[in-house]
Amino acid sequence: MSTDGESQVAALLSTVPEVCKDLRLNLTSILRGTSVDAAATFGAAYAAALFVGDKPLAEAIRADAGPRLSDDDAADAQAAAALMGMTTVYYKSRALLNKPTYEQMRPSLRMNRMLSPASRVKYESFAFTCAAISGCPACLQSHEAKLLEAGQSETQIHDLLRIAAVVHGASIARIV
Repeated sequence: MSTDGESQVAALLSTVPEVCKDLRLNLTSILRGTSVDAAATFGAAYAAALFVGDKPLAEAIRADAGPRLSDDDAADAQAAAALMGMTTVYYKSRALLNKPTYEQMRPSLRMNRMLSPASRVKYESFAFTCAAISGCPACLQSHEAKLLEAGQSETQIHDLLRIAAVVHGASIARIV
């Protein structure tokens, strides 16, 4: 929030055309809370905004998160967005080519950062949100399985899908 108490996301989206009002309202609503905790909600939204390349929206989300999103969680969101930018292209393209030879080849892509997040569950939430935006089936299934294994519910995973959809839509609404 800004020093005068106004949400930076609300201020940024105030210029969204009336025809896109639903996206402004949906993003404001989602950031007020979902079935996932506040850190995961804001972190997933932050990762999604970075993933779609909307730095002003990402910065506004980060500012509005305040202490609800630690520096470590923000760093995990940044890492998830960047790594998913690489892996979603690779795995989605490999699946679309649908040739067994590509399935047998090693990716040989460095992804060590994902092995040491501050929070495994939050990192997987951030990565899942990015996978949803990219529409990579292998990535979605892999990160969903890790979230379920960590005890997250389908309701929580559904809310991560909603966060991805709303942030993506709000980013587009800012340029129409």
